Amino acid sequence: MTNIERARIGIAELDSILAGGLPRGSVTLVAGGPGTGKTILAVQFILNGATRYSEKGMFVTFNESSKILKQNMLSLGWN
Repeated sequence: MTNIERARIGIAELDSILAGGLPRGSVTLVAGGPGTGKTILAVQFILNGATRYSEKGMFVTFNESSKILKQNMLSLGWN
């Protein structure tokens, strides 16, 4: 069995379910209906990666302007 290197999400329960995180070097699509937490999950992953694990990341959205995204994240206390 091959060990797959993982990138931790920084949410302990989710990292546990995913056997340590997302496969490193892969592309992950997060899909779901409006209001299901896709953006919050993606931003938390990017934030945790940068602040806890010195990881690089990229967030792409076609639905929210950067201004609205920033306002929403600030409302959660993420700055």
